[in-house]
Amino acid sequence: MFGGHVRKPESNRRDMIITTKEGEEPPPELARLLHKHGFRNVEIVGLSSLELSTRDFGVTAIGLTPSDVVIASPNHGVHESLNRESLAKVQRVRLTQEGDSVTLKIETDGEPLIVHGTPSDLNQLKQAAHAVGERSGCQTQGVEEDVFCPKCGRVLASKGVCEHCMDKRVIMRRLLAYLRPWPECGIFWLTTVLLGVVTTLGLSSPYVFKILIDDVIPKRNTHLLMIVGVALVFIRIGSLILSHVRAYFLTLLGTRITTTMKGQTFRHVVRMSLRFFQKQSTGDVIYLINSDVSRLQDFMSGCLQDLLQQIAQVAIIGGFLFYLNPKLAWLVLIPVPIITIASLRFGKSIKFQYLRVWRLGSRVSNFIAETLPGIHVVKTCGRTAGVQHDFSNLNQDLLRSTMRAAQRTNTFYPLISMTTVVFELTVLLLGVQQIFHGDMQVGSLIAFLSYMTQFYAPVQGLARINDRLVQASTSAQRLFRVIDEEPEIVDPPDAVRLDPGRVKGRIEFRNVSFAYEPGKPVLQNVSFVIDPGRSRGLVGKSGSGKSTIISLLLRVVEQQEGEILLDGIDVRKISFSSYMQLFGVVLQDSYLFEGTLAENVAYGHPGATLEDIMQAAQAAGAHPFIMEMRDGYETRLGPSGSGLSGGQRQRVALSRALLRNPRILILDEATSALDTETEAQISANMDLLISGRTTLAIAHRLSTLKGMTGITVLEEGSARESGTHGELMLQQGVYANLIRLQGEPDKDAGPPPEPLKVEEGGSVSLSLEEEDLLSVVGPDGAEHPRCHATLAFPFLRQGVVEIREDKGEDNGLTNPLFLTNPEGLDEESRHALDEHMRTHRIVPIIEEVQAVKQTTNGTLIHAVTDRGADRYCCQSVSLHQKTRRYNGHHRQGRRPV
Repeated sequence: MFGGHVRKPESNRRDMIITTKEGEEPPPELARLLHKHGFRNVEIVGLSSLELSTRDFGVTAIGLTPSDVVIASPNHGVHESLNRESLAKVQRVRLTQEGDSVTLKIETDGEPLIVHGTPSDLNQLKQAAHAVGERSGCQTQGVEEDVFCPKCGRVLASKGVCEHCMDKRVIMRRLLAYLRPWPECGIFWLTTVLLGVVTTLGLSSPYVFKILIDDVIPKRNTHLLMIVGVALVFIRIGSLILSHVRAYFLTLLGTRITTTMKGQTFRHVVRMSLRFFQKQSTGDVIYLINSDVSRLQDFMSGCLQDLLQQIAQVAIIGGFLFYLNPKLAWLVLIPVPIITIASLRFGKSIKFQYLRVWRLGSRVSNFIAETLPGIHVVKTCGRTAGVQHDFSNLNQDLLRSTMRAAQRTNTFYPLISMTTVVFELTVLLLGVQQIFHGDMQVGSLIAFLSYMTQFYAPVQGLARINDRLVQASTSAQRLFRVIDEEPEIVDPPDAVRLDPGRVKGRIEFRNVSFAYEPGKPVLQNVSFVIDPGRSRGLVGKSGSGKSTIISLLLRVVEQQEGEILLDGIDVRKISFSSYMQLFGVVLQDSYLFEGTLAENVAYGHPGATLEDIMQAAQAAGAHPFIMEMRDGYETRLGPSGSGLSGGQRQRVALSRALLRNPRILILDEATSALDTETEAQISANMDLLISGRTTLAIAHRLSTLKGMTGITVLEEGSARESGTHGELMLQQGVYANLIRLQGEPDKDAGPPPEPLKVEEGGSVSLSLEEEDLLSVVGPDGAEHPRCHATLAFPFLRQGVVEIREDKGEDNGLTNPLFLTNPEGLDEESRHALDEHMRTHRIVPIIEEVQAVKQTTNGTLIHAVTDRGADRYCCQSVSLHQKTRRYNGHHRQGRRPV
């Protein structure tokens, strides 16, 4: 389907000039489509990864001719689309982003031209919008002027940093700086010396053979034969040994440099503000740290020394060639400038192929990083086949681009080799003629031919190294682009460092205004105060600015107008690290890390005791479901907390926030995934949770905010109402209307969860009953028959035992009893507890490790346990991490699977 007027071809394809903003060649199918409709001298100013008509993955190009704007989409040759319009008719260019969709709309006096893209296409479409607006002279919306490089006009992927305009010499100097610290510097020069020795030994071999042929064999010189034989053995064995030693140190050097680069990049990335991760996809960052740094490792440890080796070989072999036969040596040098010039020109042209391969590789990595965490959505929406099709298209695009670059490379270098072969044959013929005339000996010619072959090898190697240098330079540009980007939140030179013990917690928003995009305010002159130890709820429809207020308070973004004060100090003047120590945050989308439940609860407070962890979980309503799990607090979670429901994840996240004992508590829909009963229990305990803490909360169910000391109602970015629940209900305004719409009567929340009752092991006594249940005599002397024991931390040497009444029993033990020191029990009680646990909990204790083997599936451990011999397979567990620690409590491996 075609729009606009399509002219007939004006010239054949060889006259076409189709360029992109990056200077690379456009996709062949796009060039064919433009050629088919007679376009020449087209500048491609932007590319989208979605087809124009189907919106499947593919390619759509925005191009400019001197008079027209062209939208072309080859769609793999099926239903190809091409639209064009005169630049004189363009009235406005708009770029919008809603969710995962980016739309470029070029409005004309007729039908608008519309291009859709994904978030990864945002920079390309920004670039296109800017170019079309600038060329047509019309208004451009949704594109800030400062996102373009003032030198080349490309979109700046980072603020103030243009990877295309970076000085290549500066890039190489920065890379070489990684070789300056000790011991990297020492290892580098050691391997360089070894390289020189190995090279010298290798180059001396042809000359020794010359002596053998010209002096030993004709004269039958036995003494010289022994010397030559010993020399050849020394050369071969010495080269072999020194080459292996050098290879080891090169691996060591590369590994150390890679570790340094990855560590520096990761440390810098985690310092960036959340805005960085909103505009930079996870797949791009992963691809940068893994693939690009690995490519730079090859350059620093291998390519750089290969370059030195080949330069040295060219110089030394050239000397040998002129020593053996100066006339033939000049002939050998003729191809060198041809190869050099051709390689430089080829490297400049192939660079853009590598850029395209990198972009497509990054897009594939990003697609995987986005799809796998959301695989449940893919399956429930029946999109498995669609995702496979989309990934196949992306993968095919990557394959085509990779093969296109490989095809050009594998065509160029054989041509270089053919050039050298012609000169090798020429030298051979001329050398034989010199032997016929007595001007050269046979051994000298053999040595000369051998040296000539070795001479052309490093010359061709230098040509190939140019290819590796281009790849390393491209990777370094992207690496330094990220490293050079400054965090948006930077402490001023005179930043105030807060003492958490002295912070009162008074928060004031004073006429705060904020907009994510110019001209579209999200907050307008919002003012409110939260006194120390008081609480405030934020209420309003979606999009009214509630979450933005929290982002501003947490300094994820900074306001354009107004002030946010903490104890009377502008938060922008406070040290960011000391500021963030004051907060405990629970978000609607609670993120948990791969690891145990205890590790997740203690994530913000690594020094917490076991009792602290359990008390925080009890207060957040997480303790009961944790104790029902097989391994209690030692239950391992999968990536992103898989293995728990949404409500359970929120309770663990709330436990984590409470364990930090923060001065300021932020609750952003912290109970949205909880069932009504659990939410009611936590609401009943809310006074205890927020007691003494300044609290700011957002809740979908307004009934959870009724106990707040103040509520602010937001509407269209402005604070419309403010007061307590009762005061706002009397006003019969926006808040009262929202309460009526929800129709939620006050619920009887019931009693809040009681703190856990913890006892020392010596204060109770245990004995076995029938069915191996326990009879417990508590500290008060009361006896509780038919009890059941559970280990809260089953893999700790000194774990915590929970004793509760058996299911269906009513023995007076209404609240569970916790023993923090089971070792303190008397001998009879310890025996009863061990027998009870042995019967009801089949967890073998490893007594001896007999063998450890590495397999393709993980680490296989052969061990002797208290229940006999067994084997265990450990995956993603480092053998160096033999113990984990919770404030002095050691774990021992009992069930390593």
